[in-house]
Amino acid sequence: MIGPDRVMSRSTVQELDYSAPSFKSVGNTTTVISAADPNRRYLAIVNDSSEVIYLAVDADAVMNRGIRLNANGGVFEMTGLHLSLQVVNGICASGGMNVTLQEATL
Repeated sequence: MIGPDRVMSRSTVQELDYSAPSFKSVGNTTTVISAADPNRRYLAIVNDSSEVIYLAVDADAVMNRGIRLNANGGVFEMTGLHLSLQVVNGICASGGMNVTLQEATL
């Protein structure tokens, strides 16, 4: 990694392609927040709701398990050594809660 929006690949620098900022509505059953993507190089998920949301990577999301996104701005980022190309799922107690996301690919 050479900076927040560039990656080094075999002695070349490649610009990342950022998607338009978006949001997903998370249900009270496992909900796909970000589909698997072999070209993913960055992912940020922010809880834009008043309820805790739980995340799972490459598995169904389960209440009170996995990665906890606190209400009102809890953040989960994947980049560099902490990057997964697999699906990211979410779940919340009441359903209909939003997360915002920003992704970048090569």
